Amino acid sequence: MKKLFILLLFFCGCAYLGYLKDPFLDIPNFYKVDDILYRGGQPNRKGMEKLKSLGIKTIISLRGKDKTEEEEKLAKKLGMNFYNIPLSVYKKPADEQVIKFLKIVLDKKNQPVFLHCESGRDRTGAFIAVYRVIVYGWMPKEAYKEAKRFGFWPYKGEAKLKEFILQLKDKKDFFEKEVFSEK
Repeated sequence: MKKLFILLLFFCGCAYLGYLKDPFLDIPNFYKVDDILYRGGQPNRKGMEKLKSLGIKTIISLRGKDKTEEEEKLAKKLGMNFYNIPLSVYKKPADEQVIKFLKIVLDKKNQPVFLHCESGRDRTGAFIAVYRVIVYGWMPKEAYKEAKRFGFWPYKGEAKLKEFILQLKDKKDFFEKEVFSEK
């Protein structure tokens, strides 16, 4: 039993050291969705520099304008495009916000794109779900499961975001028409 306990401590220690060496600690909840899109939480200065070193061309923040001014300045200084699509965790995203997000991400001159909110969970999870349903053809329940794996937690007002994700199928044709049709 003592050996088992020591082994357990050893592996926990290794896991912790791996966490300490994680090169993306400056970007919470960081993940590569595909070659076009990355996701995460609010990056600090080092995180922004790491995004630049990865070749990220565009940052989309889902936080309020009052939270993004310094980030926008730094992004531009580093030569990256910056877009702000302020999204509340307590309301469903407006159609215009979804369309703007998809058009930015799917525009080749913006790729690759990093999408974030404060923690990279709820608002980011909702928009990654949009991407999965509209671009990849996932079922909303599949996209919702992925969002939960990244910490999406629909409590209180966030229930609106869960509802939004699960109803994406109803708006799929509308969003595809708005984003993919030539106007």
